[in-house]
Amino acid sequence: MRIDLHLGVHKTATTHLQRYWVACNPLGQAARIHCPPLDEVRAELTPLAGVGDGHGVPQFKRAQAYLGRLASAHARVILSDENLIGTCEGNFAQGCLYPNLADRMANLKGALQPFEVHLLISVRRYSDYLRSAYCEAIRHSRYFTFESAIKRFQPEKRRWPAILRELRLAFPQSTLTCWPYEALHQVRGSMTSSLFELDINRLPVASEERPRRTMSRLAIKLLDDIHSHAGAEVATAARASVEKLVAGPKMVQFDPWTDEVRARLDALYEEDLLVLRSDPTLRFRHG
Repeated sequence: MRIDLHLGVHKTATTHLQRYWVACNPLGQAARIHCPPLDEVRAELTPLAGVGDGHGVPQFKRAQAYLGRLASAHARVILSDENLIGTCEGNFAQGCLYPNLADRMANLKGALQPFEVHLLISVRRYSDYLRSAYCEAIRHSRYFTFESAIKRFQPEKRRWPAILRELRLAFPQSTLTCWPYEALHQVRGSMTSSLFELDINRLPVASEERPRRTMSRLAIKLLDDIHSHAGAEVATAARASVEKLVAGPKMVQFDPWTDEVRARLDALYEEDLLVLRSDPTLRFRHG
């Protein structure tokens, strides 16, 4: 069985792609190509990525059995979960991008070894990724302020090319395909056509649903005030209500950057794209 392993990253329209690929399943039946829904992958495979040394036997057996069931029914599967490489809250807790990626891939490798694995990953402009990933992180963890997190976060410490190098080291026999999030609409059709081995004209019309919005500037300001006056636990409890109350297309989105910092982060990203475009070991899609 061939496995196309889509690793995110977070905040690069992963949910949109997962839903779209699941919608393509009826067209893939004749060729025995299938994309399981996210909940299934997250329950059966993703726990194996996060196990500590010596504690992964039950997760390994579960993942192994799951992949075996897929192999008995399909010739090719697209497995997609951005949490396979880590979490947004983990990035901010440790101050860099996906610090445990190598260990997580090593945990997965044994279960994936019998199969032909191909890797897929998207990258995003740091200035947009970091503010969006922060909002995602505080939805799933104890509240912390952006100011406190960004003081210890060092974008220069681990950049996108380093992440992709670690993936190649973990799976040296696998192809690695990458695309910039900003080019998603240009590459989605051709990439899906390739995954499902279909003429691009046979693909279903993709929903143009907007990605989940970054929290509003006012929501973050209110949560910071609650955090300052009542503590992290109260801010955590209030997060969902505050986000809902001050949301909507007319609300200004959270954007913490000065023009100078944004320009510096964007320059780093442009440098990364030049590196990725010139990498002969990488299949770089950009429209």
